[in-house]
Parts: sequence; structure tokens; C-alpha cells
Amino acid sequence: MRNHAIRIILLGSLVLSGCATRYVERDPAREELADNVGDVVVSHSSEAIKKDPPRCLAVLPLTAAKPAFVPTDSVRKAIHSHLAPTGVRLIPIQKVDALIDPQRSVKENAAAISAASGCEAVITGEVIEKSSRFWGIYSEVKVGAKLQVYRLGIDKPIWTGRHTAVVRDGGVPLNPVSAISSAISAGSNLREEQVTRTTHDLARRLVYAIPGLKFNEESATQLVQTDQQAAEKPAIAPLAKLKSEIEALPANEAEQMLVKALNGPDWTSYRDREILAELLISKAPQNPLGYAEMTKVKLASGQGGLAVAYAKKLTEISPNDPDHQFLLGRAYLKVDKPAESLPSLLRAAGAKIPKPVYFSGLGIAYAQQGNYPLAVAAYQKSLELDAENTFALLQLGMAQAFAGDEEEAADTIRRSIIIAIANNEKASAENGLNALSSLGLDSQLSQDELRLIQEKVRKL
Repeated sequence: MRNHAIRIILLGSLVLSGCATRYVERDPAREELADNVGDVVVSHSSEAIKKDPPRCLAVLPLTAAKPAFVPTDSVRKAIHSHLAPTGVRLIPIQKVDALIDPQRSVKENAAAISAASGCEAVITGEVIEKSSRFWGIYSEVKVGAKLQVYRLGIDKPIWTGRHTAVVRDGGVPLNPVSAISSAISAGSNLREEQVTRTTHDLARRLVYAIPGLKFNEESATQLVQTDQQAAEKPAIAPLAKLKSEIEALPANEAEQMLVKALNGPDWTSYRDREILAELLISKAPQNPLGYAEMTKVKLASGQGGLAVAYAKKLTEISPNDPDHQFLLGRAYLKVDKPAESLPSLLRAAGAKIPKPVYFSGLGIAYAQQGNYPLAVAAYQKSLELDAENTFALLQLGMAQAFAGDEEEAADTIRRSIIIAIANNEKASAENGLNALSSLGLDSQLSQDELRLIQEKVRKL
């Protein structure tokens, strides 16, 4: 009977291993059978949060559905850490704990936090799963939570979400050697770092589901202008005219004309570039430029799944181009698959002349998996190539903070703010100040220095 149960578990793990994270919009209190297939995040967003996402959040202590799920602090800290890069203002956990009373209601605690900090919304919830099991050749780690976002003055939550992250390891042994390796692999899965990774998978996916708070890796580099910017600069010729000219040409001449158009300065809106890229793919299906442009367009429009599909084709045609490998890595990050992004990002970083952004992307992938030592190393490599990159400095500082090196983190984020001030980059400087406050690192600076920095940022 026990062996039969193990076979069922293993078969299920093989089926589930190919499933991507699915985000389902409905009442999380209503459970369905399909929720047990793959990584499913169920959430419900009110019209209030869709129209006006919170500008500030305080993460309250989480309760536990069962005594066995205590302590819940690691889940709370992971949620806080994955909120930090979104740009929303966060109240440091230490300050939240000083302001709240566990005996009071969520509404009363929210009012106390608002009165002291001006923060208008809180996240609360409970841990609903926390387990790790081992069957000799198979192991499983589970961490689950239900979360709610409450806004001051509104009795009902403006957002609710539920998810259980699962990491499984081990396999069906084909021979005595593979049986030993499976047992070792399954046992390794129960190490503390795997529990940490699963906790961060849970937090990252739940945070991703909150409207307006999704992480945007476009900050790392601006690949194309926005449609609004493009509208300010009209195209030399209408797109319809260009298309008719291209259709009348032989395939090789059409390819040359489309390549010239995409590499030139005249077609900058996402919509126009998508049409031109589709034409190039149809006229010259082996030209990588068409797939590269389609990947960028789909990334910019939030269509991560399509971006992955185009980027895969791109790297099949041109596997040795590090820019193309980087695009595939970014596409995987867009669909919340940091582990799958690593092979492509590592290939890009291994180029003879790598770009700093390759290592920044690598740092993001490691950080999203909770592997902060490797994230720190990747960001440091990026900064060796571009020492004054404020984005990489800020991300490095946050990774150092999550790794527990608060003193070094504060100094790194401080440097990012100073460079941003010198370069008149107000948004970057404000992001740095926000990170210092959200991570509780502002106490690492003297009050005089902090006031001076805040004043300089206000004057930008």
C-alpha cells in the first residue's frame, strides 16, 4: 500500500513538473479541483484596488491555521521583501510591531498605523500550510498562505489571495545507482535553503497577483520608447504605405527593407514595430530580428507567455548571440520562472564581452529564488562593468539586506542615492530612499546625513 501511494505521488509530480504558475481571478474562499493541478494562485481584486492601488503597505503579523505552522515570521518577512522592489512604500516590520496590539482588530491596528505613519493599507493573513516530508526516494516541501489587503475606512478587504507553493524532488529509480542518487536528491530537498526557496516562491507569486504592484524588470534597460513618446514623433511615411511597398518586393528585398525600418529611427511605437516584425517573420522566417522585436514587444505589453515562445525560436535560430539569450531569460522572469531563466542568463553572462545588464538580470533571477549570496555576486559583477549604475546598486543593496548584511546594504543603497542625485535621476533617488525606509535601514545613517539626502532629493 505504501509503495502504491509513493507511485501515485511520483506520477503526480511528473505531471505537475511541466505546469506553469496559473493566476486565477475568483473568490479564494471557493476551492476547486483544478486548484490542485500545478502552481495555482487564486485571488480576487475589488474595483477599488484596480482603480487605485495602495501607495503604502504595512505587513501585519500572520496567524497560523494550525499550531504546527508556527512560527509564521519567515513567511511575513518574505512577503515584505518581495513587496520592496515594486515601488510601493513599506512600513518597516519593526515599526509595525511597535505600533500594533495583537489583541486589537485589523481595523484598529490599521488605524493606529495610519495615524503614526500615514500608511493607508495593511496586509494580513494566515499560514495555511507548512510541511516537509520524506519517503526515502521522494521529498516534498509545502508552504501556503491566505492574504488580504485592507484599506483604512473600508471594512471588506480590497484584495484577497491564496496560494500553496510546492517543491518536490526525487524520482523513480531505474537501477541501483539512480536509486541512490534519487535518495540523495530527495534528502537535499529538505535542507533549510529549500524551505526558504519555497517560502519565497509563495511570497513572490502572491505579491505578483496584487494589481499595480508587479515587479517590472524593464527598469533595468529601456529597449524601446513608449507609445506616448512615439506619438510625439510621427513616422516619415504611413505604415500602410510602407506595407504596400514591401508586399510588392521580392522576399530578399522585402527583408532588407524591413530590417532597415526596424533598425532605423522612424518606427518607434509598439504597435508599428509589431506589425513590421510580423512582416519580417513572414518574409524571412530565419531572420532573428523579427523574433527579437516580437519578444521585446510582448515583454513591453505584459504578454510574457508569448515573449517566451518568440524568444525560444530566436535562440534556436541564433543560439550564440548573448543579447538573444538575455531576452529569453527576461521572458522567463516575466512569467515568474526565475529557475528557468538561469541557463539563458548564464549563457549571456558568459559572453566574451558581457554587458552589465546581463549580470543584473542574473541577480534578479537569483534574488527571486531567495538565493541572495549569488544575487549579491551577480550585481557586484554588473557593477564591475558599470560602477555607477543606480539600478544595480539599489538591487545589490536590497539583496545584501535580505542576506542579513544590513550595514553593507545601507551603504550600498546610500551610494545609489548619491549617484542618482549627481545624475539628476529623481525617480532612482526616490526609489533608494523608499528602499532604505522599507527595509528599516535608514537607522544605519546619521540623522543629519539622512535629512541632507532627503533635502537634496526633494530639490531634484
